[in-house]
Amino acid sequence: MNLIKKVLAVLSFAGASAAPVAVSAAPIVDIYNPRDVYFTTYSSPFTYTHKILDNGYLPGTPIKSATLDIVLKDNLDIFGEQVTLSFDGTSGGTIKDVPWTLKFGPSTYTFALTASLLSDGLLNVSLGLGCTARLFGVCVIPQDVIFDRSILTVEVQEVPEPATLGMLGIGLLGLAGLRRRKPE
Repeated sequence: MNLIKKVLAVLSFAGASAAPVAVSAAPIVDIYNPRDVYFTTYSSPFTYTHKILDNGYLPGTPIKSATLDIVLKDNLDIFGEQVTLSFDGTSGGTIKDVPWTLKFGPSTYTFALTASLLSDGLLNVSLGLGCTARLFGVCVIPQDVIFDRSILTVEVQEVPEPATLGMLGIGLLGLAGLRRRKPE
């Protein structure tokens, strides 16, 4: 019986002295790839949603950084396209002169996002196209773009490892139990 108490005391001490370890979480990557969506001034805006909840993000987990890569192509237009971006209803900027696909291939545009945009685990993206020429307020020369894909990459803050914290708690309970049972 004395041996069992000594073994329990050693195990309790080992558990109590374990320091919590921080685990670096792998980046969360969400890819939206509908396979070459063609849209024009008349059919814009083109909208879609990234859902990082589907990829392991827990709401409330602090986000260190996030980037959005949008890949666009243009067919053989002689006019440069202008794409206006919106992230969750907030202006995300403008892409000017999407290059011709046959000469330059698809182009990737990268945007840094604030953590507040992703706090609910969703990112609503809207792409709107401009108009090359208007006549009496009507677009007579529309623009067109081919949306290839969108890649959202989110880096979350380091979080304590649950197993280590559990072991620390068990060790502290063991020490408290031994201290209580000691005869005076």
